[in-house]
Amino acid sequence: MPPLRETLFSLCVGIAGLPNVAVEGLPTHRGRPAERGVLIVEVRDVQKRPVIGALVTAGGAGTVAETDRVGRARVHLCTTTGSCGVEPDMMVALRVERPGRPLVILSPLDEQVRVPKWENEAQNFASVFVVEPGVREALESGLFLRLVLERIKTEASRAQTILDSRTEWRAPVRVDAARATVARAVGLPVSSLDSALQRWGSRTTDPYEQGLANFYASRYAAAAEAFRASLESHKRARAAEDTAVYRRAMGLGESYSALGQDREAVNAFGEAVSALPNDVDAITALGRARLAVGDAVVADTLLARALQLERRIRGPDEPAVAMCLNNAAAARLHLGDLVGADTLLRRALAIDVRVFGPDNVTAADLNNLGVVRWQLGDLTGADTLLARALANEERTFGLDNPELSDGLRNLSGLRADRGDLAGADTLVARALAIDLRARGGDHPKVAEDLHLLAVLRRDVGDLAAADTLAARALAIDLRARGGDHPAVAEDLRILGLVRRDRGDLAGADTLAARALAIDLRARGGDHPTVAEDLHNLGVLRLDRRDLAGADTLLARALAIHTRVFGSRHSKVASDLLSLGALRRDRDDLAGADSLVTRALAIDLLVFGAEHRRVARDLYALATLHYQVGHLAAADTLMRAALAIDLRSFGSYNLNVASGLRNLGVVSQGLGDLAGADTFQHIGILSLEFHVDKLSRPLL
Repeated sequence: MPPLRETLFSLCVGIAGLPNVAVEGLPTHRGRPAERGVLIVEVRDVQKRPVIGALVTAGGAGTVAETDRVGRARVHLCTTTGSCGVEPDMMVALRVERPGRPLVILSPLDEQVRVPKWENEAQNFASVFVVEPGVREALESGLFLRLVLERIKTEASRAQTILDSRTEWRAPVRVDAARATVARAVGLPVSSLDSALQRWGSRTTDPYEQGLANFYASRYAAAAEAFRASLESHKRARAAEDTAVYRRAMGLGESYSALGQDREAVNAFGEAVSALPNDVDAITALGRARLAVGDAVVADTLLARALQLERRIRGPDEPAVAMCLNNAAAARLHLGDLVGADTLLRRALAIDVRVFGPDNVTAADLNNLGVVRWQLGDLTGADTLLARALANEERTFGLDNPELSDGLRNLSGLRADRGDLAGADTLVARALAIDLRARGGDHPKVAEDLHLLAVLRRDVGDLAAADTLAARALAIDLRARGGDHPAVAEDLRILGLVRRDRGDLAGADTLAARALAIDLRARGGDHPTVAEDLHNLGVLRLDRRDLAGADTLLARALAIHTRVFGSRHSKVASDLLSLGALRRDRDDLAGADSLVTRALAIDLLVFGAEHRRVARDLYALATLHYQVGHLAAADTLMRAALAIDLRSFGSYNLNVASGLRNLGVVSQGLGDLAGADTFQHIGILSLEFHVDKLSRPLL
């Protein structure tokens, strides 16, 4: 889990009955009885020469041991009184230092060792490979280049979980950033390291090494094929080593994740966990893959276990623990536990503030907490956090780096929710300009920018522009990702919503049905994204007066959301609200009132009384009261909803404009004609204000 650091390293030994080797092809150590509580650590450089005089420590209670003339140190995991405080198969942290001459650890990849069963010395043996920073002759070593590629792959894939404006999570694969991190650690220029890696990758014929080379070149389909062939070969071999199976299964899972093939990734990461059951990286990867396929309950269990293991290994205040807290928070968020997610993310941020200082915390910490505060209705606090996250990335990467585009999109989405649609438009237009320059017009990140711009233009009623932008995003994702990728389904969803707003209900229905079909194939029938597709299609069928079809679809969406999130989740509230509209259209106003009241109760519980979703529910309830002639109640509910929107967004906002105009209708029904005229006039001015501010040409 932690980033690569100088003078520190970790390793995983084999389970009883299997040898431990950090690199295949080296001799194993067998035959002698084990000494209880002693781990033999062998430290070598990338020329396989012993490293003499390195100081090695394992676990909090272990002693410091110095490597001898053959590079071996006998590390005692127990105290001098004989108390170990550890049990076989537990993981403990391991550290190595050499005074005056820094070392960079290349293998194994994590800073921990599994406690052996003390049955024979072969099981107590661990191999470690190091390099001195800045030694250019290392570029001629095939072992060095292979280990560097393993490190880059691992660093690129273990990027911290990032939440986006739709509370979807992702763990981006950042090969360029990982290469820069590893190059700094080994003290070599990025260009020199890159050239050597590409030359080595083009020559190797070993399937596992080809997988590493293809992953490094972002050829994820080819990487998956190579890792799969290597994994199957090792599984067929007798006494295949745990660590060898683990590395290949992790590479296969990481390649599938990069391709968006999440169900295949679950199977691969499951094999990695079976090989090394207490490996934090493998458990975390499996948890995040489970989350991606919609299995939030199992994901929550796995990510909580990873957090527990990391705390036990490293202590409570390490950056690796903060990363695990972020992962666990993503699962809590998907389960609808916003308060729990907020608590975990605040603890993660506190750790990184203590370790790095308040000005050097990761942008991911700030971003994720900002997204959750946003969902909790704290728009001001969320804005502060997301703006800080963006500022941190600007200081780190510069003002025109494509690493900024995610932060720009998130802050844009928040500004739109706050009613600053012009500001939101500016931010996403900047993201689009950066991505176009850095990545070209056919990159999936450009599609993400166009997608968000389409959402913004739809929000202000510029449907022609929204249609053009959504169609462009869809065309890019179809070319870049293929017709079965979840990103294509997202594009189809927004394009369908735009077509619905333009009155093309048949076309919108076709698009929504295509999105549903893709997500069913990619995610399975119980995924919350499938429920979102069902909800959208149900609303369209309601618009088309297919009330029976709408009822079936909305009921399915509600059933999935309830199974995944429980009965007190905001998505459940949205389903209830739409089912309420369906009951209203069937003239079952009492049933509609009951459903909308349930939705309001859920949103009050989840978000509190000042949230915009509560205002949405109050508007819906006010509409029902208006329809049955309860004008005074409708007026009270409408004013309460309008007050929330005014406090959240200010006077010049589309929601406020709509609320004012509706309040004018209610006032007219109550006989307050002057008030009705005033409310409707102000509402029209508010609407015109926003349309005018967003009338700029498209990029």
